[in-house]
Amino acid sequence: PKPQNPKLLKVKFIFINDARFDQEINPMEIAADRCKFLKVYIQLKSISGAISRTLTNPLERLKMLKQVKVVEYEGLSVYRSLIFMTQKEGFYGLLKGNGVNVVRIAPFSAFEFFFYDLYKSHIFGGTTASPWAKLSCGGLTGMTASFLTYPLDLIRTVMSVKVGAANAKTPTILGVGQEIIKTSGVKGLYKGLPSTLYVSEINF
Repeated sequence: PKPQNPKLLKVKFIFINDARFDQEINPMEIAADRCKFLKVYIQLKSISGAISRTLTNPLERLKMLKQVKVVEYEGLSVYRSLIFMTQKEGFYGLLKGNGVNVVRIAPFSAFEFFFYDLYKSHIFGGTTASPWAKLSCGGLTGMTASFLTYPLDLIRTVMSVKVGAANAKTPTILGVGQEIIKTSGVKGLYKGLPSTLYVSEINF
């Protein structure tokens, strides 16, 4: 009999377009391909996410300011609000909080990719998972990724709703995070987490 390479896994058969084949698969090649795919996936998602979030940040920030009823924006239309935002805080006002939002994209995408495979393989039956199991797996994955990156989401919200003069000191991610911990402790970084987890489970 023909000797087999111990580094190869013998697969009895696979189906491609309803045709049956015998195939040998190298686990190391599979792992390398997955690493390449993960790298490209994170890069593309980071770039597309950064562009979309940057373009929509002025409206997203305005939405937050309206939700918390910041006095300066009461009674102003969307157009007048954006003009006031620029006059009050300069061009930076339109992009306030966007930096931390962009920073959050890469780790969130990596957590999504990693935990979906982990949960699917070890909890939901791997390749035999039913559609409902995959749906549950996706929800659990979204909750996990949201939990691990939630402090950045909260910091972004805090930065966005603060209204300051154009010449005011620009807040930093680290500075806002330290301020939250100083006033509310580490648990302060997770204020509002439960509702976010529910939304993440549905959205994923």
